[in-house]
Amino acid sequence: MRTCQLEKITIHYEIVGDGIPILALHGWMPDHELMTSCLEPFFQRNSGYKRIYPDLPGCGLTKGEPWINRSDDFLEIMLQFIDKVIGKTSFILIGESYGGYLARGILLKKFSQILGLGTICSVGEIIQSKRNTPEFNAVLRDEVYYHSLDPSQQKELDGFLIVQIKEIVDRFAKEIAPGLKRADEEFLANIQDTGNYNFTFDVDEKLPIYSGPSLFLLGRQDNIVGFQDHFKLLSKFPRASYVVLDAAGHNLQQEQEKLLHAHLREWLDRIDYAITGEVTSQSIV
Repeated sequence: MRTCQLEKITIHYEIVGDGIPILALHGWMPDHELMTSCLEPFFQRNSGYKRIYPDLPGCGLTKGEPWINRSDDFLEIMLQFIDKVIGKTSFILIGESYGGYLARGILLKKFSQILGLGTICSVGEIIQSKRNTPEFNAVLRDEVYYHSLDPSQQKELDGFLIVQIKEIVDRFAKEIAPGLKRADEEFLANIQDTGNYNFTFDVDEKLPIYSGPSLFLLGRQDNIVGFQDHFKLLSKFPRASYVVLDAAGHNLQQEQEKLLHAHLREWLDRIDYAITGEVTSQSIV
C-alpha cells in the first residue's frame, strides 16, 4: 500500500488504474478492501478510471489518532488527502455506508470539483435512533446450507446477511470480515458513544442543489441504515437515480452484484456525457 503523510496523520491507501480519478470511501469499521472487492471486478472490464482507495482513520492500516474526536475530523482529513493525492483535478466520488455520509461532506466542501456522486447503502440519517429501518428478514436462504452451520455461525448471519447462501457467506468472510477484525474498535466506538458520529453541522441542509450525475443504490431489506431516509435528499440531487433493490441488505454489493455493475455503468455513462457532451450508441443521458 501507499502512504500519504498529512500534517498530523498518515493515510494508507491504494491506487489502481489510470484516467479520471475516482475516490472510493468505505464504511465504518471495514477498510479499503471492502471497496476494492466491490468495485475492482467492475473496473477490470471498464478502463479509463484511476481508483483511489484510502483506509479511513481507525480502519485497516490507518491509525486512529487520539486527537481525532468526531466526524468533522474525518472530513478534514479526507479534504487534506484529496488536496495532496488528487489536487485540483476534477474527480468522481463514491461512498459506501458511512463513506456515503462522508462523501456528502466532501461534496459540500469540494462542490465544483466533483464530477459525479455515487453511494452504496449510504447513511441517510446519521443518528441511529432516528433511522427508519425495516426488521431483519433473510429473504433468500439455502436451508440445507444454513442448518449445516453451528448455532454461533447462524447467529453471525442472522441480523446482517439478507442472502444466506454459501457463496455470499464465503465472500463476506474473505472480503469484509478481515477488515472488521483490523479495525480499532475502541477508537471508533468512542466517537459513536460520545455523540460525535455526526458532523457538527447539518450537511444535507447546507448542500446546494447538485446537478451532477448521481446514484443512490439502496437495499430494500437494509436493516442497518434503511433506505427511506434518503427521500429527503432527492430535492438536492435532480440528476440522481434512486434505486432500491429487493433481496439486498447492507451487503448489497455482494448480494446484488450484477445489478450493482449495471447501475455503475449507467451512472458512469451519464458522467461521461456530462464531461464530453458526446452522444454515442451507448449513451444514457
